[in-house]
Amino acid sequence: MFVRPRFLIFAALVSAMLPLQAQAQSQQKFTGLRIQAHAGYDNLTASAPGVERESIDSGVNYGGVIGYDFISAIWVIGIEAYGEKAAIDRTEMDGATTARFTTGRDLGAGLRIGLPISSNILAFARGGYSNIQTDVEFTGGLVAEASETLNGWRIGGGLEVYLSKSFFVSAEYRFTDYEGSLIRHNAIGSIGFRF
Repeated sequence: MFVRPRFLIFAALVSAMLPLQAQAQSQQKFTGLRIQAHAGYDNLTASAPGVERESIDSGVNYGGVIGYDFISAIWVIGIEAYGEKAAIDRTEMDGATTARFTTGRDLGAGLRIGLPISSNILAFARGGYSNIQTDVEFTGGLVAEASETLNGWRIGGGLEVYLSKSFFVSAEYRFTDYEGSLIRHNAIGSIGFRF
């Protein structure tokens, strides 16, 4: 039986496109609007030129993220914004004066780029802007209070694992530098939903 060359070419093209179609379908779960709630370990370190870094305090970090992701070639690219609270609270005494340092809200926005490593797992890296609120209160011999917001940059990376079409969990590490004076390390886990 004679098989026309056009049919052979068509069959070859279809065979080549099937894996690409399957890959595109598996990538769709990583796209669209997502919301996340997260919590984890938080460590804040003081840093200054010529001075050894000193850990201020460690605590629990909790907050939320909203983002949107889309496919570009094999990459999953997203934009996101977040708000969170760090439970950093350190008190020191110097004579009759007590100094208390606390952190407030932390807001930021940035970009995320990911690469699917299986049909349910996305490896990602992120980077962006961060703004934290700090407060120092003196009581006792000296009574005063000062609040300050610091700008910074944040990088991080982790894994996102899908439990179903829409629900996922993730784990990641994040590093933030606030104007070279505060360094922050986070190890957090999150649960999310994609619309």
